[in-house]
Amino acid sequence: MRISHKFALTVAAILLVVITSMTILEIMASNRLIADSFGMTLREIARLGADTISGEEHRVVNKKIKEGIGKAIADNPNYKDLQSKLRKMIKNSSIPYCIYTVIPDKHTPTSTTFAVNLYDEDDNISGNKFIVPPGNSTIFLRCIRKKVAVSTKIYSDERGEWISAYAPILDKQGQVAAVLKIDFDIHTLLDKSRQESLHKLLLMAVVSFLSLLLALLIGHLLTRRIKHLQGEVRKVKEGDFSISFHEVRLKDEISYLEKEFQAMVSKLSERLQMIKFIPDFSLQKINDAKDGNIDMDGEKKEVIILFCDIRGFTKHSKSADPKDVVKLLNHTFSYEAEIIKKNGGSIDKYIGDEVMAVFAPSNSPEAAVKAAIEILQTPNAILDANHLGLGIGIHIGEVVMGAVGHRSRLDFTCIGAPVNLASRLCGQAKSGEIIISDDLYQLLKHEKVQIPGCKHEDIDIKGYNKPVSIYRTDISPGR
Repeated sequence: MRISHKFALTVAAILLVVITSMTILEIMASNRLIADSFGMTLREIARLGADTISGEEHRVVNKKIKEGIGKAIADNPNYKDLQSKLRKMIKNSSIPYCIYTVIPDKHTPTSTTFAVNLYDEDDNISGNKFIVPPGNSTIFLRCIRKKVAVSTKIYSDERGEWISAYAPILDKQGQVAAVLKIDFDIHTLLDKSRQESLHKLLLMAVVSFLSLLLALLIGHLLTRRIKHLQGEVRKVKEGDFSISFHEVRLKDEISYLEKEFQAMVSKLSERLQMIKFIPDFSLQKINDAKDGNIDMDGEKKEVIILFCDIRGFTKHSKSADPKDVVKLLNHTFSYEAEIIKKNGGSIDKYIGDEVMAVFAPSNSPEAAVKAAIEILQTPNAILDANHLGLGIGIHIGEVVMGAVGHRSRLDFTCIGAPVNLASRLCGQAKSGEIIISDDLYQLLKHEKVQIPGCKHEDIDIKGYNKPVSIYRTDISPGR
């Protein structure tokens, strides 16, 4: 999925959540407002109405109802007086005919009996039972026990949506003789509030749709630039550093990203040019590094070390033109490196006019010797023209391999006595000669590798108390 589409869908999802949340919150807030405002009004009406009713007068009605008079109570003067007061209350407050008085049961207060009612007299007959809805029972009990006027939240039944108020009718002793109950059907108000919320919802939906179109346009503009940036990244990945960006006079994040990417590619191009000067072992160590952290610990490893030196170079370089000296070295090092790599070796370092290479004996024990022979047999017109040659020393042994130096300039190399001996053997080799240590020769002999022209010698090596056993072979061109 394209980023522009993801961006638009994200905006749409956010708008949908916001609109839905706002609609729900508005409906809830509207319901609370209606419940609070009308509840307070009904509560006050019920309180004032209850104060106009005599508790003693109502107890007379209570008694008649308990005696089972039922409908006959309509002719009772006390009952008529209560009805008159309730009608007056309705007239003065302009509330619908949803008003009654109920008698709470002594043991179960929420189980009441209708006394005087001015709403649906055919159903709520005086003396009939009325159970306070469970959702209102706590409010009703508070009215009786605290002897205060109370109001309910919005609730629903089969007849509609209501808010009710309860007020205690007290006798002279301050006891609850009955409870005045007023119900107000608010479905009309709620419908009106919900219609207003629906209109707002539709308006927000239109605004959201327009916002979605705007998000798609912005997303398209963004992705067009990001897509171009992606193409430039792909070019760099394939090794092409000729990147370009259209000049955009915007100071946004993508513009900054493009500038930073250009700077990074410039630095990367410089670093890639410098890789040519980094030894193979160092590059391998960098490639093997985890999370960019190079392992600084050393390890012991058996390797074959090859040194190749230009014979007579020091004397030649004193009188030769510096450009010619560098050209000679670069030409010689180039084909030496190619041959060493072709035979499975790695360049460890260049030391003046000398090359140090390392081979893993597990791959092919004779690889170092084959590389040495090929180096000496490869024609080198520049060396021949300057009467120079190459001498090679090879030894096998266990060395310490590791990253040495400072973190700002590390070199992964081999150190140890075998490296020194290989270097000393190279120093003893004449132009066109290969000197192989006895350790390597015995390994090659065990592997049945034939090296023609090898002559055994015992030679004195600096740093060794006794002569060192070696094998010397001359691979000069033409021999």
